[in-house]
Amino acid sequence: FGCRMEEMFLRMCVVLVSLLCLDDYTVIEKLDDDITMGMQERKHFLQEGAKLEQRETPQTGQVQTKSMQHPGSENAYTWYLWKALSLISLIRILWKFFGRGLKTSGTIFPTIDNKKFPKLFLPDHDVLSCFYEQHVQIPPNIGRRACEFVEGFVNELLEVMRRTSDKETDMQIEDFVGVGSLYELWATGKRMVCDLYVPFTAPRSYGFNFEFWKDKNVASLVAGCGKIKVMKNENTFTGCPCSSGNLDDDTLCLLHPHFEMKSTIVDAIGGPLCRENTPYLSKAQVVRWFRTAVSKAWGEISHKYEFELTFRNQAAPGALKVRFRSGKAILFNIVPVVQVKGSKVNLLSYLSSNQSSLSDIDWPISFAGCENALLQKLEKTLPYNSCHIRCLQILSFLHKQQISLTGKCGLTSYHLKTTLLYLLLVKKPIAWKCDQLAERLIDMLTFLEQGLHARKLNHALIGNPLVPNGIGLPEEFQLAKPTNLLLPLASNTESYVKTIQHLQELVRNAPVLIHEYTPPDNHKCHHNLPAISYNQ
Repeated sequence: FGCRMEEMFLRMCVVLVSLLCLDDYTVIEKLDDDITMGMQERKHFLQEGAKLEQRETPQTGQVQTKSMQHPGSENAYTWYLWKALSLISLIRILWKFFGRGLKTSGTIFPTIDNKKFPKLFLPDHDVLSCFYEQHVQIPPNIGRRACEFVEGFVNELLEVMRRTSDKETDMQIEDFVGVGSLYELWATGKRMVCDLYVPFTAPRSYGFNFEFWKDKNVASLVAGCGKIKVMKNENTFTGCPCSSGNLDDDTLCLLHPHFEMKSTIVDAIGGPLCRENTPYLSKAQVVRWFRTAVSKAWGEISHKYEFELTFRNQAAPGALKVRFRSGKAILFNIVPVVQVKGSKVNLLSYLSSNQSSLSDIDWPISFAGCENALLQKLEKTLPYNSCHIRCLQILSFLHKQQISLTGKCGLTSYHLKTTLLYLLLVKKPIAWKCDQLAERLIDMLTFLEQGLHARKLNHALIGNPLVPNGIGLPEEFQLAKPTNLLLPLASNTESYVKTIQHLQELVRNAPVLIHEYTPPDNHKCHHNLPAISYNQ
């Protein structure tokens, strides 16, 4: 070792900084191999040096002790270097397991290593438009007819449920609200599903109170959840001893000729559809109540219709399927929900598979009404015949095609919709002109790549200062901390790796798939794309 102490420590600092700053973990693995090899060489050097000292000096122990006490000697340099390399190796191990989590606190647009994802090359605007016209878009009249049929049938079904309910003991059903891709005009594929929310309220003399999770880690797992506490009015007589009931019924109280009642609101422990021995509304009991009510209502009106009605999912209370004699089927969901304080935010009773970790009294929060209102509000500022909905439809179509090839992954259509909402909020309206379809589609894929690389994709509405007012979002959600939709995915290594591979394959296959679906003669496509409007 012919270098000075300062040079040695400088080199060690460079190695340490490299270990802490590198994003490419393959480089860290190679660097670790180099360090290990260097340590083995130094160990061999020490062994040879010890043998040489034993030949020259019989008092080996004294020489070694002296060399340790003098940092200017070569053995001291080696000893310091050995300890430093051991510390660096320990830091590398800790960084490998904990350091990546630090990157999840990045900005909305985190940095990404382009080597991890293939470059994206999309066809020009004409080819994309032809592909969209022939294979992606659903003619508006088809989706509208399906929604009109479902709405008419569900409206009659709910009327029967209201007529047969008891206002004193049963939950009260309100008018349905249309949500989802069909109502937001970005549905794709031949299998259309109409989604309707059915709000319900507490029986007479009862009410709902809401408790939202304050633990951000728990809330992030399901993009927010809350509890619904059932409250009841309790009347008590106050003031006069005659209200105690100790006097005879025919005794007239001259001091207190009129009754005075005090109404207090208390927890309804064991109340309607509550979890046993608690005042909290139970999702399981709501599911059973709603399914039973739907079955009874259908039994009363089934003679009027010439089709079969069946439940599609045991966990979902209103996942229904109508099958006509011709074999044609229509799928729709009527989901019982609780509306939060008159806003467009709802708590869902639907027990989906990705919420299996929630308890029976934890209700997932749905912002579908607010998101639809946001799209309508932003659509007023966009150019005529803008491409934002087509971007979401094309990406959703490619996502479904990739799922058919490689199976399901952690990426959902809600992640795609969140990506669109974010870009609509940060980009100027002029960027969404019709001829910018390819550019905006690349932006969406790049945004998804960035989010997956950083393991972070915040909810588009919760704690986002860019969200405008007037979309029915309560203040507590506007002021809340952002919620990471990818947190459950980031904590599952197997699902995370599969999702990364899914998006990589989607990016690689997108140009091939588009050209394969698009005929060689592009003139067959008229490019007269219908204008997207939410005013229905």
